[in-house]
Amino acid sequence: MVAGITILGSVIAASLSFYFSRKRRLEDEQRIKKAEVYAAFYDAMINLGCSPSNPDTIKAFSKAYNKLLFTGSDEVIAAIISWKAEADAKGGKSEFNAPLLKKALDIMRKDLKISKNQIIQGSTFMPLGYK
Repeated sequence: MVAGITILGSVIAASLSFYFSRKRRLEDEQRIKKAEVYAAFYDAMINLGCSPSNPDTIKAFSKAYNKLLFTGSDEVIAAIISWKAEADAKGGKSEFNAPLLKKALDIMRKDLKISKNQIIQGSTFMPLGYK
């Protein structure tokens, strides 16, 4: 009887360990994918600000925006839609509406579990307005 309980306990412990390590790995993979999408959006947004009339830049921004809407968390999507609506309401002239944009970028960092002073390695997605 004691041997059966020991074996059952070992099987349960191994199963739980496998479950939680797999869950953690999937969360990490999802966070990496989101970071790539957010960084691509950030880069496309910066490029759009530098050359707003370039058709390739507009196409790249549109692609990054749509991918972000598909991949981002609910909070990120709401913040980006708010920022984009404000820009569109002003005829696209406030592409870099600073308060709404900063809020969206802060929510992206929060979604990725990045502190104010961290930078994602290999990307341009870094803290905005922090020292």
